[in-house]
Amino acid sequence: MNPYEIREAYIDDIIGESDRKSRCKKAVGKQIVEQDIEDVESQEDGDEDDVNEEYHYESDNSVQWDEVLREELRYDDEELITFREALLQRRKEQLTSKWSINDVDRNQNNIPDHSGEIERTQHQENVNIQENQSGNVTGHWPAYWTTFEGGYESEQRDSDNEDPLSSDENSDCDVPIQKRKKNVVYHIFNEKIDMKQVDLLVGLRFTSRDVFKAAILAYSIQQHKDLKYLKNDKRFISIGCANCRWELMSGPDVEDPTGWQIKSMQPLHEWCTRTFQNRLITVNWLSNEYLDRILRNPLMKAIEMKADMRARYDIIVGLRQCQRAKGKALNAVQSLMNKQYGILKPYLNELVKSNPGTTCVLKTRDAELGQPRQFLRFYVCFAALKKSFIENCRPIIGVDGCFLKHACGGHLLCAVGRDGNNHMFPIGWAVVERETKSSWEWFLRLISEVLHMDNGDGWTVVSDQQKGLIDSIVKIWPKVEHRQCARHIYSNWRKKHKGRVLQKQFWKCVKATSSGEFETHLASLKSMSEESLVDFEKRNTETFCKSKFQTHSCCDVVDNNMAETFNSFILLARYKPIATMLEDIRLALMERMKNKKKVVSAFVAGIAPRISLKIVESYNEQQKCECRWNGEDSQTGFEVIHNGVGHAVDLEKRTCSCRSWELTGIPCAHAMSDILYMRHKPEDYIAKWYTSDTFEKTYQNLLQPVPGNLFWDHEGEGLVLPPDIIKKGPGKRKTARIKEAHEQTKGNAKYSRKGLPTKCSNCRETGHYKGKCPMPPKQQTDPSQESTRTGGKTWARGRKKGSKNRVGRSIPDLVKENVPTPSQYIQKTRRGSNI
Repeated sequence: MNPYEIREAYIDDIIGESDRKSRCKKAVGKQIVEQDIEDVESQEDGDEDDVNEEYHYESDNSVQWDEVLREELRYDDEELITFREALLQRRKEQLTSKWSINDVDRNQNNIPDHSGEIERTQHQENVNIQENQSGNVTGHWPAYWTTFEGGYESEQRDSDNEDPLSSDENSDCDVPIQKRKKNVVYHIFNEKIDMKQVDLLVGLRFTSRDVFKAAILAYSIQQHKDLKYLKNDKRFISIGCANCRWELMSGPDVEDPTGWQIKSMQPLHEWCTRTFQNRLITVNWLSNEYLDRILRNPLMKAIEMKADMRARYDIIVGLRQCQRAKGKALNAVQSLMNKQYGILKPYLNELVKSNPGTTCVLKTRDAELGQPRQFLRFYVCFAALKKSFIENCRPIIGVDGCFLKHACGGHLLCAVGRDGNNHMFPIGWAVVERETKSSWEWFLRLISEVLHMDNGDGWTVVSDQQKGLIDSIVKIWPKVEHRQCARHIYSNWRKKHKGRVLQKQFWKCVKATSSGEFETHLASLKSMSEESLVDFEKRNTETFCKSKFQTHSCCDVVDNNMAETFNSFILLARYKPIATMLEDIRLALMERMKNKKKVVSAFVAGIAPRISLKIVESYNEQQKCECRWNGEDSQTGFEVIHNGVGHAVDLEKRTCSCRSWELTGIPCAHAMSDILYMRHKPEDYIAKWYTSDTFEKTYQNLLQPVPGNLFWDHEGEGLVLPPDIIKKGPGKRKTARIKEAHEQTKGNAKYSRKGLPTKCSNCRETGHYKGKCPMPPKQQTDPSQESTRTGGKTWARGRKKGSKNRVGRSIPDLVKENVPTPSQYIQKTRRGSNI
């Protein structure tokens, strides 16, 4: 009997003809499983029995049955299928061993027939298996399917105690079959990788709600879609497209309480074109996107941000939006300010530690012991700068202040000297709350202690006319030579005395080096305007005229450009928070001092380049001089006639009657004429401050590097609180200095109307505006009264023929009533005739 006949007999004898169709599916399914198992066994063991080979034979009808039954016998639970296959394999071996003996052998050996017993057992077990209409098993597994005498062990179980289907044979309760749902693993969004190319999928998980919103924004930018929030709260977020029916729903992640997940989504944008507008791009996003670039380059303009957004993302943003974003980036938030001011004390300790001899002072407001105190002032003077200035620079300093442009505001005060090439040499600087007499006294007193100036004797200080500065200088240094910036004095003087001629004469008086030349120019100024001379002498000429200067400083400057240069040098740093600003200033000076050492190679004959230019000017001018010598000594007895005026020169004392040599330390044209007359070298008569040796010593002391805050001693961190943040008013915050009416402006900006003649629109007189006019305002004519002069009849001006005017009357009616046209009315009104 072949295997096919054995299977048919098994079905006919045990199940019965009436129940054959309903049970045949499971029998054929067993045969299919048997074939799969035997295929695997045939690969492992090459020597198979003939019985196993016979089981590969099937008729065409059985193949069709198997294809149908395979579709109906698909189970989702892979563990259950594996378990069932093993049971079928065991049952197959038992049935094969019993059915392999034919009927003849059974009768000859007197073997009892157990077919009836097998039929009853199989029928009883199959009754317990029922299928519902959907194909799911709702009954209980038979006892022999859950009991194993051979100690069966599943490969997918971790331990024997976790067998969900094992039970004793005598157990009354059977384990029901339950279809388990597949464990779907959803992708987790990685911010660092997936943000570059966002692909939204249903079930995509995010670490937080903010990450999800950032991904949506990145998706809208990359896909050029204008998305909008339909619903945005803590429970769920609904997002839609402004141009199509695309929509996305998201909510909290079930497995992660802090996470977020996409619940449903329309996959495609139907009939939706790309857009250049994106409403998800806000001021906050722009400020965060350009925060680093703006802090590195605070002068970045809003128009540059707008152009960069169009170039990088192909998105159009508003100019006002960019301006607000830049202001928000510059005005650091409160948390950033707390951190910046909180590390000032560790930063101070690290500066002193890395640069021994450095003077740093941190002043705070009074508070209880151990409690945080509010920041007030911070002072820095590096030891390298202090030593180089005292030993190798002229005793003249310029002091000035400038605004800080971050959120907390404040002022930065500085003291700047001059090196041998007439370039700035910073000495010290301080951050204060504002320019007051108290803050200036505090700063100047620290500078005086560092430079050992005492009462100021032998020193020169140049300053502007800041609030409280002049009084502070007199109080701290009573014997110092105090000079004021002539440019600022002229700005105030010209408010009453305008004109190009007076301007030239003013600077001739200021730059006159001798008293005789000064008196000559004053007489010329008096001849032009006596009032201007009186106002000029009221300005204390000893502080800004060269003829009144002392000669110990070897510097004849009449302005404070060196301090202004330092303010411009740190312009970008002034936009940044305090700790970052101080670090930028230190790094900029460290780089500058390194580069200045290379300038020595440009010295000609051991003289600084800028000083060499002045020597060349003196050489060219001396060609107009006539030198006379009395022959007494090779160093004295010289008289030089220049432009009809005689000058006495003493080469030994290095003096000239024009006082120019004494003021600068550089030979003037008269001295140059005598030096060349005696065949001497001009560089031998130059002050020591301008030589290459002195210049090289000036920049020999360098600033030492400071490690990052990761390596600081953080003792005292957080004990300094930031000052109150300045409240920003409406509109764009002004950061540029307000210029005078005579100052030139950059670009196509309009000049100020300050100083120009004004004309009143009320009384038609000059000298004031309509708002300050003493005459009563004129009464404006009421437009409704104009119609009364024509009897209430007006034309419909500018309308076509046949149309009606404001009163509803047509033009032909007005012509019949002899109502004048608008042009006729204007002509008669100008002639003074009454209508």
